[in-house]
Amino acid sequence: MVGGLPVVWPHGTTWEPTSKTVQLSDGQVVALGARVRGGGGYLYLSDLEADFAESLAGCPTNQYEEIAVFNAGEKITVTN
Repeated sequence: MVGGLPVVWPHGTTWEPTSKTVQLSDGQVVALGARVRGGGGYLYLSDLEADFAESLAGCPTNQYEEIAVFNAGEKITVTN
């Protein structure tokens, strides 16, 4: 979640279930409560392809039917 919305991370990002962290493709680790900064924006599910939007629509915290998206290739900065 970023800003209370589900987030689509750039390609190469992985979820680490043991530590419950997100690992970015450049090796940075995003822990729960960490702050992230990077280029991107917000999209409504209705703006996405149906298959992609459907998988995100089931998120129980997505009451506004929006998602946060980081731009591909943009540097993401993580601060704890």
